[in-house]
Amino acid sequence: MLTILWTNKFSKKIKKFNEMQFQVASVVNKIIVAERANPTNWHKHIKKLKDESFGNLAVYREYLPDGARFVFILEDENFILVDVGGHDVSSEYSRQSSTVINADLATKREPDEWFMKLLSKRHIGAKTKATFKNVEVNFEAILQENFGDDDSFRWWHESELNEAWLQYLDKQQQQVADKIYNSILAGGQEFKVTFIIGGPGTGKTIVLLNLAINLTNVKKSILFELPHQVFQYLNSGSRPLPGNWRNRSPAKKSSGKNRPEISQEILLIDDPSSAQELNQRITRAKNQGFKSVVVALDPIQWHDGSRLNSFKKMSSVKSLEICKLNVCYRQSKGVGKESHAISKNIFNLSTRNRNEITSGIEEKEKTELISSIDAIKFVDEGGRFKIYEEFTVRDLEKEIYRFSGREYKWTHTAPIAFVYGKEFLPDWRETVKRLSLGQKRIDVALTDYQRIRGVEFQELFLFLSLETWRGITKGKHGLSSQEWNALSSLYTVVSRPKDGLVVFVK
Repeated sequence: MLTILWTNKFSKKIKKFNEMQFQVASVVNKIIVAERANPTNWHKHIKKLKDESFGNLAVYREYLPDGARFVFILEDENFILVDVGGHDVSSEYSRQSSTVINADLATKREPDEWFMKLLSKRHIGAKTKATFKNVEVNFEAILQENFGDDDSFRWWHESELNEAWLQYLDKQQQQVADKIYNSILAGGQEFKVTFIIGGPGTGKTIVLLNLAINLTNVKKSILFELPHQVFQYLNSGSRPLPGNWRNRSPAKKSSGKNRPEISQEILLIDDPSSAQELNQRITRAKNQGFKSVVVALDPIQWHDGSRLNSFKKMSSVKSLEICKLNVCYRQSKGVGKESHAISKNIFNLSTRNRNEITSGIEEKEKTELISSIDAIKFVDEGGRFKIYEEFTVRDLEKEIYRFSGREYKWTHTAPIAFVYGKEFLPDWRETVKRLSLGQKRIDVALTDYQRIRGVEFQELFLFLSLETWRGITKGKHGLSSQEWNALSSLYTVVSRPKDGLVVFVK
């Protein structure tokens, strides 16, 4: 009977995953079921990898439900987890030298306690006790089709189609997550604040989620605060978000707003709405005894005056660290470059009322804002951007029907958002709703853009008046703070779609 082990390489890489930590445990359970039913031939349907670097090792690759794979080695009765990752993990593992593979294999050991607990949560009764060191496991069967080779499986499980894969950390995100995680584990008596700063789509929230999961795994007490709409988006997975007060037992004592009184070590804050709000929350966290605060934010999305200047003033904490993300792996380049061009036009061409700003700050802030936008790098070269000036019903029909006919659309959340400028005529809104009837979507007024802040869509249709569009492309001067905030809020809106942005002007 199988004994489950893992190596240092696997232990390190599994931390890159959020939802898929749970899925690895589920698939391992399935394998144990198969082995118990057929000890001799249970692994015959699993692809065996062949490479000279493997020598006499029996190396296999198995699929996870949401597009990733893991690699394991069979050594007598030992089932050794050695690698996990995307569709190319098999070839990556094969490219290692035999020296590297054997050195890692020498580190094999029982998995960490948190992973064994994930297995034990599948328990269904005393009759199904497993052999790996007295951990009881639920041997539930998990349906899994054989999709053939890697390419065909990838085609069926495109990363954009499931929320679990969206929560996978790329190289830069993993480096930031590991740095913060190790810093927290190192401890220290001093109250510490860490900022994760990056533009839309760079994975700030996913890094926070990864920290929440991995810190919980090692029994650190955390509190995870995030906007309601983002909470709903992330909480659609197969397990509740760790560290979020909404998921805590109602039996615990509560104070104010039904929030339970609990002693925490680490506070994670996602996307605070303003510098003032963040200042207050950090001060309160310090008074409440938190040891560390980690904040993910994009200062460009703050619309409360001099955003970067306010951020720098707020950053005068005694122990402060800033981690930056500038690789956008969510928004396609064809969309991202155009949405950035719109944002740069706003900051470059329009100006605020001089009586409402601090002299000398605006130009410096603009330079820093544009520099931050220009620093973003894209992974996906695709994407579609289209503008209809003085659009017609036929233009509208064509785009809505095109999207409706897409072969692949997200199911974990609304795949498309319709955003309307406040001057946009109500009868046109009714036409849009009629043409898109039955389509899973979100309809939101531009003035209410905070509803979709932090949320992502496959496509976004933006409806603007000709006056607003001219303000973007030609510039407007002497804007009041209210007018400036309304115009600059488009930075948030146009960065929401992953692979399609259509602007309708009337």
